[in-house]
Amino acid sequence: MIRSILAVLMLMLGSACTQLPKVELQAYSEAFAASRTAAEPLLESYTVREREETVKALRASGTFKTTGFYDEFEPQQAALVSSLSLPPGAEASRRAFDAIARYNDTLVALAGNRNIDEAQAQVKQITADLDAVKSNLPFIGNIPGVDQLGTAASTLLNLFQPIIQEDNREQFKNVVVAGYPAIKELIAALRDLTKNQYSLITKPLRDQWDVANGDAQAQAKIAEQINGWHTVFADYVVMLNIMDQRLNDLQEAVNNPKKEPLLARAVAGAADVRAYSDILRRSIAALHTPK
Repeated sequence: MIRSILAVLMLMLGSACTQLPKVELQAYSEAFAASRTAAEPLLESYTVREREETVKALRASGTFKTTGFYDEFEPQQAALVSSLSLPPGAEASRRAFDAIARYNDTLVALAGNRNIDEAQAQVKQITADLDAVKSNLPFIGNIPGVDQLGTAASTLLNLFQPIIQEDNREQFKNVVVAGYPAIKELIAALRDLTKNQYSLITKPLRDQWDVANGDAQAQAKIAEQINGWHTVFADYVVMLNIMDQRLNDLQEAVNNPKKEPLLARAVAGAADVRAYSDILRRSIAALHTPK
């Protein structure tokens, strides 16, 4: 009888060590959702500026027939100028960011010992995001981060597409965990893309600076806005870095569920992601607050 009780207790303890506490796992999901929300205004600004530059380049090349306004409407060109679609750089950036957040949700599902169907659904959506990333890359141009984005997306697709219907939980988990290095490359590519995004977003302000040459007061206001964007992008990159670190903690905890220090470190990580997301959100709010 005593042996039976001890066996049951050991089984319960072993089970407790194979998953993270549900509350903390929920915090992980919410923290990464907060990071996506915090980054949204930055991605929206990039979307607007990329579309403007795309249309300007198309007009200069003669793709659009205009005399200061559109002379005609061509349905096949609608996606290039529609406010309902995203230009290729913005679409690739958003989809890559979404894939990273969904990778977190996949790890959360595995760490919580949820039904494998939930984790498979996340992986299926990741592959859809990565397909969208790859389809937009040929239209972005030769800028830092694009090749890296394509390489990481291809690696992840080759890993994840075969396991969407995988019934063996352990094999599924092993492949998901093995995908972390490529997720890390995806985050690195987003960091590299910020150089072009920053340049594109601040270009009108830098042009205004040149026009205001000699007007110290006007230039001071322009410089404040440019420097504000510099802070926003710095905070965005730091947030990406902390997301990278916390994803590493979580995938290590999933891969080694019985190592308590890894579990503790992973649990503590959600608060960091949330805190850095809040800092980015405040930086963007400060930029758009009238002085």
